[in-house]
Amino acid sequence: MLDKLANIKSRLVRHQFACFISLCILLAMVMTTISLDLYRKSGAIKLDMSRPGYEKVRSKVEKSRDDQPFESSGVLNKAAITDFDQRMSKHRKELKGLGNYDNANISDESLGLSSSPVTP
Repeated sequence: MLDKLANIKSRLVRHQFACFISLCILLAMVMTTISLDLYRKSGAIKLDMSRPGYEKVRSKVEKSRDDQPFESSGVLNKAAITDFDQRMSKHRKELKGLGNYDNANISDESLGLSSSPVTP
């Protein structure tokens, strides 16, 4: 029994790089499987608009001014500061209106999710 263990150990030492690569690939496959399973079971797959079959729905999505990111470069003048302040004050009011540990904070309505399922 000890001879077999010593033989296995000597083979692992001789081929440690190949063993390392094999273990890394195996670990990556296990982690990918777990993450895809969590993605499917958590329901996040239903929110993913990049999936095939959602082309029609994607074209109906409208962008509002609130969706536009604040430019990180450009002129810093009074108009830019006012725009930034208006955006942040709106978000600040929304955050202050939420309770700290209330289940209603993660409801579909508060997250802006529609209650009717989207069909492709």
